[in-house]
Amino acid sequence: YYLEKHGRRRELNRIILLTPNEGLSQQHLREFEAAGIEAEIFNKDARGLFAGHAVEILEVTRLRDDMGEKTVAVDAFEGNNLVLVDEGHRGASGGGDGAWMRFRNALCEKGFSFEYSATFSQAVKGNPGLTQLYARNTLVNYNYSYFYRDGFGKDYQILNLDEGTQRDHQELYLTACLLFFFQQPRLFREREVEFRPFLIEKPLWVFVGSSVTATLAARLGFEVSRPSTLR
Repeated sequence: YYLEKHGRRRELNRIILLTPNEGLSQQHLREFEAAGIEAEIFNKDARGLFAGHAVEILEVTRLRDDMGEKTVAVDAFEGNNLVLVDEGHRGASGGGDGAWMRFRNALCEKGFSFEYSATFSQAVKGNPGLTQLYARNTLVNYNYSYFYRDGFGKDYQILNLDEGTQRDHQELYLTACLLFFFQQPRLFREREVEFRPFLIEKPLWVFVGSSVTATLAARLGFEVSRPSTLR
């Protein structure tokens, strides 16, 4: 939109969305269609003169140095592209010298890249160079508190409660849990000396999720999202 508005659309060769797998590629294609944005799964044998008129969705695993039957040489894209990267932490975790980072840099050498991830900080941990790189270039930091407040949190089920109790008394149950936990740190703080012989540590409240399913989301007609940091 803004490229067209300022008359600079021709300055970019392609708009490329990199995903980690085919499933996410198909999901993005559906989202683009719902938003009215022209997009397609990348096909190295198609487009030709019409390349760049649609967002091209491509799994990063198909990028190689040389052309293959199911892979494409990164040089075929030239370097003046707008590159959007989903799950950017997967490439960052490989380090700055990895093949993934090299391919990404080649694709946007004379263009731009925007990366999305919920776990950049974990991916670059222990790598001072990448930590500084991502810290300097963070455009939007969408923290979990905002993510949850905006209604994107995942639904959950308390497995040791029957459906009737969850439906009629869930708020009461969760309030009781909160008060119970409030008591534990308070007792630990006020009677720490008495508890020391028992080697008791400061109490923690831990939420453990065994799995995430899309059943409820599919029934209600929406996709489950996740918090992201946009680089």
